[in-house]
Amino acid sequence: MADSPSTSKSPLLKSAWDDYYASLETARQEVEACPRFDNPAHRAQAYYLLMEAQAMAYNWVLAPRLNNPRIFTHTAWITYLYSLPANCSDFIYSNMPLDGRYRYRLRCRFGDVRMMMLQVFNGPMGIPSAQCTGHYEFLPSQDGEDMVEILLSADKQEGNWIPLDRTSRFNMVIFRRVILVGDSDPGDLQIEMLDTYEGYDETSEAAVAERINLAAEFQLATVRNYMLNFYDFVSSLSGGKQNAWGVVPGSQMGSIAGSSACTYAFMNIDLAEDEVLLIEMTPPRESIYWGYQLYDVWSKSFDFTHRQTDLNMESIHIDGDGKARVVVSVKDPGVANWLDTTGRLQSSMAYRNYRSTDAFDQRAEVVKITDLKDKLPSDTRWVSPQERMAIVAKRRPAILGLYGE
Repeated sequence: MADSPSTSKSPLLKSAWDDYYASLETARQEVEACPRFDNPAHRAQAYYLLMEAQAMAYNWVLAPRLNNPRIFTHTAWITYLYSLPANCSDFIYSNMPLDGRYRYRLRCRFGDVRMMMLQVFNGPMGIPSAQCTGHYEFLPSQDGEDMVEILLSADKQEGNWIPLDRTSRFNMVIFRRVILVGDSDPGDLQIEMLDTYEGYDETSEAAVAERINLAAEFQLATVRNYMLNFYDFVSSLSGGKQNAWGVVPGSQMGSIAGSSACTYAFMNIDLAEDEVLLIEMTPPRESIYWGYQLYDVWSKSFDFTHRQTDLNMESIHIDGDGKARVVVSVKDPGVANWLDTTGRLQSSMAYRNYRSTDAFDQRAEVVKITDLKDKLPSDTRWVSPQERMAIVAKRRPAILGLYGE
């Protein structure tokens, strides 16, 4: 029989531990109650993600040491390891928590990065008490300067300054660095603490109990916000229709988990094995980045490292009439602009467009795979199975290379 908090040698730690495990069971019960769990094709992935949410809770909330702040990249959203909710293959994500009472200097070398975005929350992202306190964008200098220096503190500073919440010991900074997979130099980030952290004891019972409590909140919020609620949010955008776009301005997504610099569109997809989803779009002008990405019904990115589950502004073939046509299907139709659902009949899709002011101009329709060729222009680019294998084989070294692997 387990000790109660009152009989434990550390009632404070035991209470936090019990609350954490209670939050795990709550998450499991809510996932199993979700209608999507009724489909056997999605059940194993749901449990996989229940574990992923726990790993994220440790890496994002429990592991960081505030007296020696560092930027975490390999334990942020990365490849297929941590990809809830639907991280983009063309972004390098990082995160770091900062105590709002102190000052910090951030240095960024851009390399081939097209834009760096920072999003700041005054607590672990997604928990009920945390608010997004700002979104910031930095571009490489037009005069060739490859570096930018940013100060983060509660008090206003000269130059590039990002405010922190002084009352929060856990301001969470999320980085998104836009870099297309074919580009080679991801640049680098460095953080320096400009003050001395006084009275710091990361291993005290109170500090560890506080972190465990935050981790419990974070993992449950991650499950609720992204595994459960985001699919329904996308459905609401399209009026409950499957295979239909719903458009979201960045001003709305920026306060949740997205970027205010981006126009988003989402779609929940449901196809038969002999069907494809055909998307026709007008490429946006003056966009720093635009692209498509598939993810599963629990909001986890499909494995873009080993499958062609995403396409961007440079990898998509543009037809002679100036439009792009993308085909989503279970089976490879031989079209160069194919998005692979990795065998799943139900999935979801995200479209991102950064900085372009062009109106969203896309349509989608479901057609039989046998009718697809008649729907496409004569200059559609087709690929053979051997060519597809060669294209996909290049993805793994290109993506892992961005992380020095």
